[in-house]
Amino acid sequence: MENLKEEINLIILTHSDYDGISAAIIGKVVYPNAKVEFCNYDDINEKVLEHLGKDVIFITDISVNEEVAEKIEENNSQYNDCVLLFDHHKTAKWLTKYNWVTFADDKCGARVFYEWLMDRYTDCEASEKLAKYIDLVTYANDYDLWIHKYPLSKKLNMLAYEYGFERFMNRFLDNPDCTLTKSEELILELANERKMKFIEEQKKNMKLYKDNQGKTVAVFLSTQHAGEVRDFINDDNIDYYLFFSLNKGIASLRTKGEVDCSEVAKMFGGGGHTKAAGFQFKFDLDSFVREYGLVERL
Repeated sequence: MENLKEEINLIILTHSDYDGISAAIIGKVVYPNAKVEFCNYDDINEKVLEHLGKDVIFITDISVNEEVAEKIEENNSQYNDCVLLFDHHKTAKWLTKYNWVTFADDKCGARVFYEWLMDRYTDCEASEKLAKYIDLVTYANDYDLWIHKYPLSKKLNMLAYEYGFERFMNRFLDNPDCTLTKSEELILELANERKMKFIEEQKKNMKLYKDNQGKTVAVFLSTQHAGEVRDFINDDNIDYYLFFSLNKGIASLRTKGEVDCSEVAKMFGGGGHTKAAGFQFKFDLDSFVREYGLVERL
């Protein structure tokens, strides 16, 4: 692992969100030749198996299932720990039994990876480059853990989606300064206007259901701005919020109450945190409503 910077086939498999892209950026700072692939829970296992035994793999801000974890364990025994995983999601804690896993649930995925890199490269050019990215990691941590101490963290999250992940990554590889340019501020101003109209429309179109435990569920037909939709509605009578993107086959869960979103997501092969989680699906919404036992409130 000491000569990874010279490896041609280094793959960073990372979660397709702001935290995951931040992890990819700092990985590319140390390993500029690394290839980045953005993943979700429906394809991470397949992508790991695609590269296993052929490439050095870093898995950041996302986890694998038990079957793939055992295959990684076998592979690492043979090829000297050439697969490493860095995560912070509650549903990944079971992976800590493996010595190739670095886990901390009080930090975002980018910070877990960043600190591992800083500990490893303490006296070289890479550590100096990494230090320039501490603001990016701090803002990713602030946003992903819902600390929201820094308003800029929300802006950077929005910019990642407005730019697209590849363009956002290249922007920060070219310039680690988190200070937004006038053009970027304008992009976000226009995006925020669209967002607020969208959120108000989401509230008008939401449907309320009761699940099989009597909890009230608000259902939406888009996953965009899920956390902010929840905050905007802010209804104490809603136990949790369920967002579907029917075209992408993605579902997101949010709550401010006692419902553990990660446990719901696990039922469908997903994962995440207590107050925010997600999963992939290959069914229509009516089928989900029936199978999950949702009853629409009148």
